[in-house]
Amino acid sequence: MNIRKMEFRDIVSCAEILCSVYNNELWQCIWTEQTAAEYLTDFFEMKKFLGYVLEDGNEIMGGIFAHEKVWWNNSEIFVEEMFIKPEQQRKGYGSMLIGQIERPFQVLCKSKKLT
Repeated sequence: MNIRKMEFRDIVSCAEILCSVYNNELWQCIWTEQTAAEYLTDFFEMKKFLGYVLEDGNEIMGGIFAHEKVWWNNSEIFVEEMFIKPEQQRKGYGSMLIGQIERPFQVLCKSKKLT
């Protein structure tokens, strides 16, 4: 598995995964791929967007959509959406995506001495 920075072309694949994760009895959502793509595009276009995809070869297996928010004493990272294909869940991939989001933030905090 490989994690890389998200690109706009990844939105369609991420929308498909979002639908497969949330359109079930547990979440009781009724996402269409079109509305999911619009929803995720809104995050992607945010000013301080941070996003990564998890790939196996050329196939996207999951994604994380987050953004940086400035607060009075530091910056914070808000994870808006994170999902892994159902058949790939419970293998630690979500933790890998969270770790990827935390890395640049930890470097930023150390450079500003905000630890």
